[in-house]
Amino acid sequence: MIIRKAEFDEYPAILEFYYSISESMTDSPYRPVWRRDGYPNMEDLVGNLFIADLENEGVIGAILINNRPDNGMDKGAWTLSTDQVAYSHLPAVSPGHQGEGVARKLLTHAIDSVRSWAETVRLVTLANNTPAKRLYEEYGFHSVGDVDVEYAGVGMKTLTLYEYII
Repeated sequence: MIIRKAEFDEYPAILEFYYSISESMTDSPYRPVWRRDGYPNMEDLVGNLFIADLENEGVIGAILINNRPDNGMDKGAWTLSTDQVAYSHLPAVSPGHQGEGVARKLLTHAIDSVRSWAETVRLVTLANNTPAKRLYEEYGFHSVGDVDVEYAGVGMKTLTLYEYII
């Protein structure tokens, strides 16, 4: 497995990767709010988009990091007051490779890519997403609380906000 920055011409396939994960998790309590013709779209992928690429399977994971906050992040009781904030978005690992450390490796690459300019990394996850919350907390993120956010076509979701001080 190779973790690398995605090329722009790969973005349509990566969007398809995100949609396929969401669609495969229809019955999961952890189903992401990703929807075709909604979120994410090409404009949402601006930043450092990293992928986990497996030679025989292609993309098995992805994560985005940039300087744009997610919905609800303005409501966070953040520990560090700074303008040097990186935001992590769209962490995903294909169901067949979950539990293999792919997400942790992607997260490490994302954080390493912003160390030169960011003082903190912030992210959100669904409040009921126990596996993601466990990963973030083991990595060193700490929760700064929950917020309710309305998503078009999805409805109200409760999110947990996390912060990692670099």
